[in-house]
Amino acid sequence: MRLTFRRVTPADRPAMLEICAAVWDGEDYLPSVFDAWVAAPGGQFTAVETEGRVVALARLARFARGEYWLEGIRVHADYRGRGIAAALHDYHLDLWRRSGEGGAMRLVTHSENQTMINLCERTGFTRIFDFTFAEAEAAAAPNAPSGRASARARDDDARAASHRFTLVAPAEAERAFGVIQRLPSYAEQHGLCDLSWKWRVLTPDYFAERIAADAVYRWGDWEGVLLTLDEAEEEPSGDTLFLQFPGAPRDRRIAFLSETRGLAHALGKTRLRWSPYARAERLDELPLAGYQRDWEEVMVCFERRA
Repeated sequence: MRLTFRRVTPADRPAMLEICAAVWDGEDYLPSVFDAWVAAPGGQFTAVETEGRVVALARLARFARGEYWLEGIRVHADYRGRGIAAALHDYHLDLWRRSGEGGAMRLVTHSENQTMINLCERTGFTRIFDFTFAEAEAAAAPNAPSGRASARARDDDARAASHRFTLVAPAEAERAFGVIQRLPSYAEQHGLCDLSWKWRVLTPDYFAERIAADAVYRWGDWEGVLLTLDEAEEEPSGDTLFLQFPGAPRDRRIAFLSETRGLAHALGKTRLRWSPYARAERLDELPLAGYQRDWEEVMVCFERRA
């Protein structure tokens, strides 16, 4: 079977819709981002053709020099099991190598997708962390943490009428970034921040962009720092606040997360979403802060460095 690789064009929309019809019971996000991916500069949104038919798609996104992300691998149901996904993976890996930029290429896959995990391991990727998804309702006065939460955390939340988040000013960027680098979340996530389903390096330059967008908050007297997103590309919903990077000391995380619900309410949002590190102690904290897992599955982030 001869495969041809080329850039996706707007004319490929019907083929994309046919491919995505069998993904996630017809609720694939790719149709909603198709036009944006076609128009996006840098990287490549790739179509695979055989015998004149588009049978697979994937995108190699470029966040910055030397920072690439592979996403959206889709193979038509009639052509699965023929090595097309592997060929598309290898094609994008070669595109990244030939860019000459070095750096890293990353992707996420389901923890039970053994075929993709094997492919990543075969091509030199390293499993760097696991995550899942959680959500909470915004609340004018978040419930005080309970259960095994510390007395200090309960007292702090009881005193907080709503939240203690304050926007970080551009002049405070260096101080705020220093706080982030000392937090456990920064090391656990290998210095990456969440874009919902994909992750990018939290560099000082990108951090400054988020501050300029009024999306970075300090918590209390610099006890923690929060990066937020109003919406994510795959899940555009103006009523949701995404926690792009919630960072607080271990013994303060429950109070911190509880107060994010008050911040969301103050911003006119009705709910919050977050991709927590999939470690037992982190997941146990979710209900104590008013969050719950909205997906039982676990995702894996892989990285290949030049």
